[in-house]
Amino acid sequence: MSPLAELVASLGLPVTGSDLKNTQTRSRVSCLAQDSAEERSAVQSANCVVFSSAIPKNSKNFMFAKEAGKTLLHRSDLLAIFCNTLKTIAVSGTHGKTTTSAMIAHILESRGVSPSWIIGASFANGQPAFKLGTSDLMVIEADESDGTFVKYRPFVTVVNNVEADHMDFYKTEVRLFEAFSEFLSNTSDNGCLIFNADDPALNRLAAKSGKPRKGFGSDGPSEFRLLHSRATGLSTSGELSAGGRNITFKIPMTGRHNAFNALAAIGACVAVGLEAGVGASALQSFPGVARRLQPYKNRAGAMIFDDYAHNPGKIRSCLEGLFSAFPEKRVIAVFQPHRFSRISSLYRHFIRAFRFPNLRVVVLPVYGAGEVAIDGFSVDKIADDIRLESGAQTFAAYTLKEAADLVKSMMDPKKDIIVTIGAGDVWNVANDVAKYL
Repeated sequence: MSPLAELVASLGLPVTGSDLKNTQTRSRVSCLAQDSAEERSAVQSANCVVFSSAIPKNSKNFMFAKEAGKTLLHRSDLLAIFCNTLKTIAVSGTHGKTTTSAMIAHILESRGVSPSWIIGASFANGQPAFKLGTSDLMVIEADESDGTFVKYRPFVTVVNNVEADHMDFYKTEVRLFEAFSEFLSNTSDNGCLIFNADDPALNRLAAKSGKPRKGFGSDGPSEFRLLHSRATGLSTSGELSAGGRNITFKIPMTGRHNAFNALAAIGACVAVGLEAGVGASALQSFPGVARRLQPYKNRAGAMIFDDYAHNPGKIRSCLEGLFSAFPEKRVIAVFQPHRFSRISSLYRHFIRAFRFPNLRVVVLPVYGAGEVAIDGFSVDKIADDIRLESGAQTFAAYTLKEAADLVKSMMDPKKDIIVTIGAGDVWNVANDVAKYL
């Protein structure tokens, strides 16, 4: 919502936003508290009210806007107005959407293409999550969480993977796959579908779409193939094959999953006319994305990261990346489960996602994100079940401060890596510990 609001404001239109907690004023958008008198006044004077799926339909000011006859647009409808009139590269999938879309935007921008973009997080160097470019190309992160990504008509569609998530909305995997199938079928006949050829379900969906397509992967034949990769410290290097050529690459991010994100990004840029080698070269200067294994600086030289991982696959990729890049280190993970609906529908997968040696896990209460709490998911239960299923040493913490104090008491800055994991406000623990050292 935030980058979309900023993009509209960059066109010179007055925009006001609201949020449950964050009432700061952004660069162009005044942000008010939800359901406040100030928000009602802003709604009253607005021509159009844009809402996300996170807004409950019984919200006082949403109901007021409806009764007042205001034009109501879902976030996806407004985004579709932009992207369906441009040559859009839409990135979706269960994992890697934000990083992959940011990589594509970076490659195009660094080569002077001047794309527009709307992605799910700012760049790690402070570059915003939106831009209104001068070319006809646009890069968007096509969020599948509420099914609205089927409204987009991309020129290039990128799908990294399809796994069970957002089951509070989809209910069954069949419905999830049907939504992705429709999304793939919306790809322009003159464009291209870039898909993970190592994902069996996605392979079937791509073939069913009937659209021009090119696969990326490592396990079998594909147009963009990862030959090998190695994570060392905070970077990953390797070699890929594209168009009959072997191309070396190096990205300033750790983890094999990020090598796959880079492969997808390069494939998308080839689909709009760039050479694969040009894309690989541009990624050497990729600044990274906020809250995606984002390092925190501190005086002691300790390794502290924050990651947005909020489903089992993302957690495994995050931890695999750290352990492969720093095999001599131990890891302390501070885990804040995100949404009761997600933890309840994927519970067995969550508690098995921490199966790594030399791992200690500090568990925080579920970050509800506005959802009604579901009984049976206490901190102690989650911590105990992770210990039993994954073998990790676990600790329960009931507040962010308690978690930070626990980490400070047990960590050895020379031996331990600290990583905060979750889509809520767990990053405050990383920030606290970094300032302490």
